[in-house]
Amino acid sequence: MLRIARLVTDSKDNFRIIKSFKNKIRDSMNIEYKEFFQNTLKENNFEKNTRELQNKIKARRNQRIAHMIRNVDEDELRNSTIYLRDLFHLRDQLNLLLSQLSFGTTRLMLPLAYSDRVEHPVGVDSRTDIERILDQITFESELINLAEACPIMWEARKKKLEQRDVEEINRYRAKRGLPDA
Repeated sequence: MLRIARLVTDSKDNFRIIKSFKNKIRDSMNIEYKEFFQNTLKENNFEKNTRELQNKIKARRNQRIAHMIRNVDEDELRNSTIYLRDLFHLRDQLNLLLSQLSFGTTRLMLPLAYSDRVEHPVGVDSRTDIERILDQITFESELINLAEACPIMWEARKKKLEQRDVEEINRYRAKRGLPDA
């Protein structure tokens, strides 16, 4: 989370920060290409598409990861909750931006074995290592298995969850071969 925060939310003039990298490219271009470059960046609009998530990341970094602020209220914590799907969205937006900053040259963002361009043999698990690890952690989690382990507790817990959270739980349950809870 600290690395993500540094990459996308920091404002220092550092080449390893995506905004600085983008600005250095723009500032180094010949004047006749700058307008086209700006228009290309506007098509993606990385800032607009990720602003809310960047704010969440910055808040979470400041409240819980870097500074461990103790008296953050429940709403503030909920508003800075970052879901895995949020990180996937950010990854996709960063890849799109990097593609634009690469001026049409192809960049392989993952090891070749993880690329969606590679056709894996039938029966081969083509998920990335991190997907396998996260799935395993999820499959063993109390929450995913609570409906079977303790139906009464599940019903009480489910009432406190938002609909999107229940949908996310059911998505992982389906991956595990379990019915919707």
